[in-house]
Amino acid sequence: MPSLWKGPSSSLEHDRLLKSSSVPFNDVSMYTNWPSIYSFFSDRWFTRAWIIQEIALGQQAVCYQGRSSTSWNEIATVATLLYKHRHKIPGSRREEALRGIENVAQIWSLGQRTTQSLTSLLLLTYTFNCTVPQDLVFATLGLRHRTAQTSGSASRITPAYNEPLQEVYAKATKAAIIESQSLGILKHAHSLRPIDRDCQGGATFPSWALRLDCRSQYRVHPISYRGFRFNAHGGAPLTLWPNESSKVLRVMGVRFDVVTNVSPQIQWQTQSQERGEIMTAADVVRETYQWAVGALRSRDEDRLVRNFALTMAAGQDADGRNIMSAPKRLHAGMDKFLMPKKLETQKTAATLPPNDPDIVYTLSAMIKSAHHRTVFVTRSGSLGLGTENVHVNDVVCVLFGGSVPFVLRPEGHFWRFVGDAFVEEIMDGHYVRTLHGRGLLDGEKQWIKIR
Repeated sequence: MPSLWKGPSSSLEHDRLLKSSSVPFNDVSMYTNWPSIYSFFSDRWFTRAWIIQEIALGQQAVCYQGRSSTSWNEIATVATLLYKHRHKIPGSRREEALRGIENVAQIWSLGQRTTQSLTSLLLLTYTFNCTVPQDLVFATLGLRHRTAQTSGSASRITPAYNEPLQEVYAKATKAAIIESQSLGILKHAHSLRPIDRDCQGGATFPSWALRLDCRSQYRVHPISYRGFRFNAHGGAPLTLWPNESSKVLRVMGVRFDVVTNVSPQIQWQTQSQERGEIMTAADVVRETYQWAVGALRSRDEDRLVRNFALTMAAGQDADGRNIMSAPKRLHAGMDKFLMPKKLETQKTAATLPPNDPDIVYTLSAMIKSAHHRTVFVTRSGSLGLGTENVHVNDVVCVLFGGSVPFVLRPEGHFWRFVGDAFVEEIMDGHYVRTLHGRGLLDGEKQWIKIR
């Protein structure tokens, strides 16, 4: 039975923590004990990566602070409730405590399942810390299925602290790909570590590997990050080159098109006190749409506005549901503030009805998907949503085993990984299936060496 000591305490944190489970979240202004809750969950103990495994594998954990003791289940229940309603929590120290609240809720979720995929474990540790950065991989290996860590497993990870960090992270990323038989983890390679961030060893670090030790000020939501998966690969299974160096990911795929124009980075003030997040985003969306109009002058305006709407939302609403098959509500919101005839009379979002449900629905989807990304245009006129580091002459590729397309940068005989992307025409696998149906796929597919 794990016993967790969080040090002495002279406050009423313990009692107030337990009472917080009955907070009426429809009126949080009536609750006055937030400082004690913040103090408790702001403790650095909740950011230690090793506690994930210790708690999840423990039969009955107890937390001690001062002369008080509380079962881990009670703490986790409170944290899960707080995390569910995190957008309603007030106070200046809210952000400081949210990391601890999220981590406890995530550990609780782990405890409800017997084993975890390596991909989910690697992504989870990004919000935790370790003195030794290799432990962001090693600290959760005990939660994998037994067969994954046996000597005959192709995805086995053996803790080796004498190996360079880039070797450890690259091997872990590749092991996750092999275990899942999918390139899904690559959607997170950029969201966890922006490629132009000044990280130690950044120039030699494999561009496709998760960089868990480098923390940016923001995270980019991956394309298709919840609930459903696109099918850009058209059913073509993952094909990896065997026995490759851990520094190179060699995978089969096809090139789709070359990037010829890139918008400015999309950003909006997430906590605008003057006008609110939705209305602030509306202005940015309009500016980006005007850029798209200039970049695609020959495109039919009615078709462009709908293509732009799906692209900015990355084909999903704010709750992560697929809206590509039924985008009527998204289009309704666009028609109310983005159609060209509207732009003539409404230069800014100040004149928009702030509570219109269609506008809120549409912009909420875009806020979730497009923040810190760019819109790009390809040589054939396709519109895409990429990461903020997309450049002209980058190439949109479909990698077999990848549910979404990826942007790669040619570098001699190799490629650099740029990030995931949304391009409406190829998200359902139509491009790959068309090549196959015309007998062209064998001639177009190639080994793509990413380093």
